[in-house]
Amino acid sequence: MIGQRLAATVCALLTMSACTNEVSLGSMPPVLDVIEEVPPASPEGCLAATPFRVEFGVVRRDELVERELRITNGCDVPIELSGFTLSGDSDFGVAIGEQYWKATPETATTGVELNLAWSVPPRGEVIARLSYEASQPAPADGVLVWRGEVDQVSLSLVVKLSANQETPCIATQPKTLDYGGKVVGDTILRDVAITSCGDGELRIDGVQLTMVDLKEGAEAPFILKEWDEPLPWLIAPGETRVVAVQYTPEEVAGLDEEGDRLRDRATLLLKTNAFDGDHLVSVRGFGVLDACPEAVIEFAGSPSVPAATSVLFQGGASWSIDGAITSYHWTRERPGGEVEALGAGSDLTSVSVELSTIGEHVVRLSVEDDTGQASCAPAEAVITVLPNDGLHVELVWTTDGDPNPLDQGFEKGTDLDLHLLHPLAVGEDVDGDGSGDGWFDDPLDVFWGNLHPNWGQVGDPKVTDDPELLRDDVDSLGPEIVILGEPQAGASYRIGVHSWSEHGFGPSKARVRIWIGGVLKYSSALVLLHEGDLWEVGAVEPSAGQVAPLLGAGDAPQIWQLEPGLLSKD
Repeated sequence: MIGQRLAATVCALLTMSACTNEVSLGSMPPVLDVIEEVPPASPEGCLAATPFRVEFGVVRRDELVERELRITNGCDVPIELSGFTLSGDSDFGVAIGEQYWKATPETATTGVELNLAWSVPPRGEVIARLSYEASQPAPADGVLVWRGEVDQVSLSLVVKLSANQETPCIATQPKTLDYGGKVVGDTILRDVAITSCGDGELRIDGVQLTMVDLKEGAEAPFILKEWDEPLPWLIAPGETRVVAVQYTPEEVAGLDEEGDRLRDRATLLLKTNAFDGDHLVSVRGFGVLDACPEAVIEFAGSPSVPAATSVLFQGGASWSIDGAITSYHWTRERPGGEVEALGAGSDLTSVSVELSTIGEHVVRLSVEDDTGQASCAPAEAVITVLPNDGLHVELVWTTDGDPNPLDQGFEKGTDLDLHLLHPLAVGEDVDGDGSGDGWFDDPLDVFWGNLHPNWGQVGDPKVTDDPELLRDDVDSLGPEIVILGEPQAGASYRIGVHSWSEHGFGPSKARVRIWIGGVLKYSSALVLLHEGDLWEVGAVEPSAGQVAPLLGAGDAPQIWQLEPGLLSKD
């Protein structure tokens, strides 16, 4: 019996083909000999990481999530880790003890060399801390490569990082629930649509309506209507759920010091798992003795659109109980706060508006009926312009000497031009060193003279690897926009702004903003430009998510003086 057990033990140490039921003790080598015949581990297989792919899950804006990374040594000699490279999204970080590094172009290329090698003991482990602090909701990926050495053999260990692969997002329509003026004692019910606008499932954990500055002893004019399905609500991407709010004004609204109506106010709070956290909807209205004409704005499509989209806003559903609507007054508030009148007359029941500047655009409509009574409050429609998913560069500017920056037409304002250079661009010599600096290269500089060059794959319209100047503005304010849907991996593109002509209005103050993957990565300060100035903004490497501003002497913006009107726009 003892011999059979020993035979079974040795058999387990050998390959299956070496074992039979007839093995005897006398024919077997000592167990020690079997162990000595196992070859030593190869140095290349010594290092291992647990986990080898670090998933941070869904991380909300400005939330910091850390994960432990265990680096193990499977060999009998110590391994010295000399450093690492960290590439990918700049929100990833690595910590060793008290030292901490975030992903940058330098960590991705030259990497990090440790002052003292980090020793992983034989058959032991060390622990690094990895972090992700979310600044944007887009999916984030990174690669961490450790460098080490054992017995003069160089080793590497690759760890992949990811976060926010399926991020929940919430959008509400309307963004502000405005009842306008309603007759005291009347009850009005309106809906707030909640849409899941991200890649991940949206969860609504709570819905609360809170009055703002309610007088002591007064009844709440707003009531949140009950719903059938219990919380939490799970809303799939692209799906919508509705909550209803009821308004009954209790008294006629007074006026504030500026002559505006004092409004009943409330806040609708939606507790969510969305990237930006809980979501607020402002609710307001005021009481009147007699019904006012009511302005109504309707538009087709989504409240979020890409840049350079035209949207048709219609006011034909506006109404009055005292007569027909005869006058329509349209305005648009841009993301920078500028307000412009829309349409050429007061009889336009609809207006088409080009929406280009990234951010929220608010279109308002006030109406009058044939008795001369005006709407008590304007209707509002809020449209959000979103950046391109690849590289999106936007130029806007102001000109102090332009008395009417909202007028349109050639020579109606200053003319600034946005440029995006391919890495291989040669172009003009602007710095006087005898070599081309890339600007005005055809076809490797995108600007008004080279609107949509072919930089990538030929013949496949589904591949968006060619840049495009979406909008050329010749009369002040902007925006000018350049997009590149699928930037080349590892490529660095340069960005510039040329003050082509002042048209007699004087210098301008320019600002450039850069988005990568839908996330704002850079927003410049205002830079003063005179006619002929070429401001070399900097370089952007979309695949690394990095923007490197270029500075001149004294850390001032790098500006070159060119001949005004370098190219004709005739």
